[in-house]
Amino acid sequence: MKKNDSKKSSFIVGFGVGVCVVYALSVADADEAVSHRNAPVKGQIVALQENEIGYDEEKLKRRLGVKSLRGADLSGNDLRWLYLQETDLAQANLQGANLKGINLRKTNLQGADLRGADLSGANLEDADLRGADLTGVQNLSIRQIAATVYDKETKFPEGITFGDIPKYNKDSLKSALGVKMLEGAEAQGMILRWGDFEGVEMPWSSFQRADLTGANLSHTNLSASNLRDTNLLDADLQKANLKNASLQGANLMQANLQGANLTGANLQDANLSGADLQKADLSSSNLSGANLSGVDLHGVDLRGADLREVKNITIKQLAPVIIDMRTRLPEGITFKQIEQHRSGAIPGSL
Repeated sequence: MKKNDSKKSSFIVGFGVGVCVVYALSVADADEAVSHRNAPVKGQIVALQENEIGYDEEKLKRRLGVKSLRGADLSGNDLRWLYLQETDLAQANLQGANLKGINLRKTNLQGADLRGADLSGANLEDADLRGADLTGVQNLSIRQIAATVYDKETKFPEGITFGDIPKYNKDSLKSALGVKMLEGAEAQGMILRWGDFEGVEMPWSSFQRADLTGANLSHTNLSASNLRDTNLLDADLQKANLKNASLQGANLMQANLQGANLTGANLQDANLSGADLQKADLSSSNLSGANLSGVDLHGVDLRGADLREVKNITIKQLAPVIIDMRTRLPEGITFKQIEQHRSGAIPGSL
């Protein structure tokens, strides 16, 4: 034993028939006890038995001899039969713990270490996982995570990202960004796939290079926002306000932009192939270099828009749009050709 080790001790609480015994062990002895089946882990409690169902916070604190479970070392323990709803387990060590089917509803797990724990079937509704480490957690579903509170410091198991969680909405985004309002939010590079932001006010925000694949952004106010190189594949942007937004190089393939306000928006080099732009307002917008392959432009307002160097656009696509003499048409397409196509004078497309 190293010098001064004798001054360090751990406590193991043992329960027998009508007997409660507290053992004082040296650190070395406590560590050695770990190797024994069902032995306490580093001075802490071990597996509770099925007949101890309902073992609650107060009983657990008495068993551990502590006043609070904040920062408690419960690593490696079988805690299946505990009742820990609304318990404060902030900063607790739950590495490798068996938490199958446990009720952790509204439990405070801020900053808790849950690496390698088994959470199959656990009730995590409204559990606070902000800053918690869930790497390597076993049997944790996206549905379970969706019911929790989390932030940008939460470490999810491999293969799960913020955007994979259906609950990702304005409140969880505010929590993740540490802000009270989303106006002017800075969310560059964030993975927000399939998030639900319908009707959210986010003008002047930055989502540059963020992944918003499949996100619901209908009726959202993103006016004057930075969406450069943002992935908006399959996103729902119906009637979204994107006035004066920067969308250079954005991926808008298959996006729904019906009725969206894109007045003055910069869509230079954006990929809009397969997008639905019916009745969208793109007046005074910059579409130079954008890919408009297969885009539905029925009723689109392109007055004053810059369509020079637009890729994969046809006269047929432009026939049902609203244009004026300020509209800058792609090379090889003239106002006369568009009018002739509208009148049926020339069939087909360019």
